[in-house]
Amino acid sequence: EENKAFKKIQFKILNIENFRILNSYLREIRADIVFHTAALKHVNFLENNISQAIETNVLGTENVLESAYKSKIKYFVHISTDKAADPKNILGITKLISEIKCQKYVNKNNMKIAIVRFGNVFNSNGSVAERFKTKLLKVQKIVITDQNVTRYFMSGTEAANLIISALEIIFKSKNLKHCRTFVCDMGNPIKIKDIAKKMIFLSGRSINKYLSKSYSGLASGEKKEEKLISKNEKIINIFNKKILEIKKNKLYKEIVDLDFNKILYNKKEKYIKGLIKKIFI
Repeated sequence: EENKAFKKIQFKILNIENFRILNSYLREIRADIVFHTAALKHVNFLENNISQAIETNVLGTENVLESAYKSKIKYFVHISTDKAADPKNILGITKLISEIKCQKYVNKNNMKIAIVRFGNVFNSNGSVAERFKTKLLKVQKIVITDQNVTRYFMSGTEAANLIISALEIIFKSKNLKHCRTFVCDMGNPIKIKDIAKKMIFLSGRSINKYLSKSYSGLASGEKKEEKLISKNEKIINIFNKKILEIKKNKLYKEIVDLDFNKILYNKKEKYIKGLIKKIFI
């Protein structure tokens, strides 16, 4: 049954940074729903590649939103990250800006918009669990950044359920006045060190031998602890005891109409980094 369903899926390789091609394709397929999942998500990489972070995470999102609007898409689900809550790094900042850009499309063409914030999806591509697994398969020691670093984790099933739940909520809602933001209650954050210990133990190896006693230190922009909800937000609804709807108390109006195309063309990376960090940090 799964194979039959999979055969119905059509794949198309597109670059979200190319508005013309993206817009043409969405008009052609006449979709009802857009799930915007494309992004650059690696913290360390983006700290040194801010122009590309903006190109993909901000301008790419604007292109998808504008194409969806022009194609009369009914439902738009934007995938964000917990790093957008009180952001300290370029990834979190660009993803928060992408959330803010969604506000521009409220009430346009009756398109309903939902933002969902993921925590770390366990064992996803580039995740810490995947990196630890690779180390163990290569019979190498695991080195962590700091013994007190914690992160929120969710399973692939929880991530999928969050997306579908958010879509169901906006589908049933008659409210078109604002873009709605949802997060999954992932329980308490988990120490990265504890995950490393557990994975080493389950692999049948010695924790003393395969967990380094020295720490590499946090990279620029990394936090010891993540948040799901920022100091400028509050929980306004709870669905199925698991899905939290949050509301922004601060909308960063200075960002909504900022022309990042113009900024990227005229300014150096150091200036851009200083500008956006001054607004958010």
